[in-house]
Amino acid sequence: MRNGTPCLSYSILLLSFFAGINGCIFDFSKTPSVVREGNSAANKVVDVLRLKEGGKLAIIPFRAGAGVEATSVSEKASLMFVKGVSEVLLATHSSLSIVAVTEADSADLLIKGHITNFKQPKGFRERFFTGGQYALTMEGKMVDQKNGKDVLYFALRKNSVQKENNINELAYQSGKEVGGFILSHIK
Repeated sequence: MRNGTPCLSYSILLLSFFAGINGCIFDFSKTPSVVREGNSAANKVVDVLRLKEGGKLAIIPFRAGAGVEATSVSEKASLMFVKGVSEVLLATHSSLSIVAVTEADSADLLIKGHITNFKQPKGFRERFFTGGQYALTMEGKMVDQKNGKDVLYFALRKNSVQKENNINELAYQSGKEVGGFILSHIK
């Protein structure tokens, strides 16, 4: 019996140690697996009549804003945003027709803006074990190219703790949201 007591103590100590490590490394909390959206009240149409009039629309890929490092990650996120907006607008027969960025000079309307913030987990441990959060904030506007007046504004903030929703997915979802916002005011 005397030899069994230390073994039992060590077993309990090791079990406690591994249970404590699992609690620190793995996030067992009930976090939502969907993307949480920020306040979309910043989305505003200034000129509904001009928006309904339609025309050729060019979407300029967003640049990194002040304080945001321009990297291949921010550039790809910007392109995913363009893809999201384009897919939504092309899926319906709206008064807007999408033109390539190379034809932006001939477009009637432009969507342009900036990535004002993005955050992604760094390193293996933060990305896979601590539930690192992805975040993306974008601000932009649609401009009538003929007179330079603004047609609409939007500001989006997306957060996700789901590993599948990286910065590119958040940008793509943001683009789809902006496309849906535009369509809701055209109809």
